[in-house]
Amino acid sequence: MAFINQLEPWGLLREFSLAPPAGFRSLTSVDGVPMFDTPFDLLTTADDAMRASLRRVPGLPRLLRWRTRFVGSTVSEYALFPSGANPLAMARQLRVEQGDARALLIVKDLPTQSPLLSEDENAWSSQATPSASATRGPMDRAPAPYFSNSVTTGGGVMWPPFPASEYASSAPRLWAAGRG
Repeated sequence: MAFINQLEPWGLLREFSLAPPAGFRSLTSVDGVPMFDTPFDLLTTADDAMRASLRRVPGLPRLLRWRTRFVGSTVSEYALFPSGANPLAMARQLRVEQGDARALLIVKDLPTQSPLLSEDENAWSSQATPSASATRGPMDRAPAPYFSNSVTTGGGVMWPPFPASEYASSAPRLWAAGRG
């Protein structure tokens, strides 16, 4: 099966699934979408001054490193999806199927104007990005996802597993889930 957004040869994707780097666990969704679990430092996107300041707080760096599920592969430039998948349906399925697996679910790199991909692939990912925030419904507990975008690479989508109104009361549960 060829994936939407796939630039890499199958052999490279297969090698990652068979022998992921230390600290990573490779897995696939029901539809064969490559994914992985690994610790994620929540300060990754913080500016240098904030990161340095927060890392001086005893114990805080350890609390801000959570086991996270990523949709994509460390060897793929972009998140990969089954050919013919509907962007909205795919976003809903990932939320339902993977939403409770880890403290965070991050869809890595959705291209929107990549010169490396076809017009159809760029269009699919452009549709998937707004679809990710349109997946709220009875099966969805999280608020609109976090988006990080750039012109050529697109961006990632991150869903915390609780509504914004529950941030303070969810902190102990979330820290426990992130450490798992």
